[in-house]
Amino acid sequence: PPPQPRLPDVPAPPTPPPPPTPRARDIRELGAAHFRCLDGLRPQLDDVLKGLSPPRIVVIGSESTGKSTLLERLAMMPLFPRARRTCTRVPIHLHLRRCAPGESHARMTVFDSGHEPPHDLGPIIAINNGWERVQAQMDALLADERAANAVRRDKTILLTV
Repeated sequence: PPPQPRLPDVPAPPTPPPPPTPRARDIRELGAAHFRCLDGLRPQLDDVLKGLSPPRIVVIGSESTGKSTLLERLAMMPLFPRARRTCTRVPIHLHLRRCAPGESHARMTVFDSGHEPPHDLGPIIAINNGWERVQAQMDALLADERAANAVRRDKTILLTV
C-alpha cells in the first residue's frame, strides 16, 4: 500500500492546573484535622503506646538568643516573659495538650524541681497577658534571693497549654 501522508505535529493542549486544594486558615486547623483522625484510634493507640512517653524538647542557649520566643511559637500563646536582659530565671516546663477548638487555655503551677508535677494543674491564666502572670510568679519565686541576677533551680514553673 502507498505510504500514508504524515500529519503535522500539533502540540497537545496544555494540561489545566489541578483544582486548588482547600488550605487551612492556620496551623491549628491543620492540626485539628489530624487529631480528629487520631481520636478515633485512641483505644488502639493507647494499647500500642502503653509505657511510652511523648517526645521532649529541651531548649538551651546563651542569654537573649530566643529560647523563650521559640517555646512561645510552639505553644502559639504569649506565655513567656520577655526583656532585653535575662528574664527567664526559673525552669519552665511546657506541656502541650489537645483541647476542643475555641477552648484554648493555659494553667500554671509551681513544683519542686526533680519531683513529679502535681496532678492539680493550677488556675487558668489569661492567654493574652499570660506572660505577665508567669513573670509575676517568677519574680515571687526570686523575691527571697539576694543577687539581682539570681536563678532558681529548686522550683519549676509548669505551664499546661
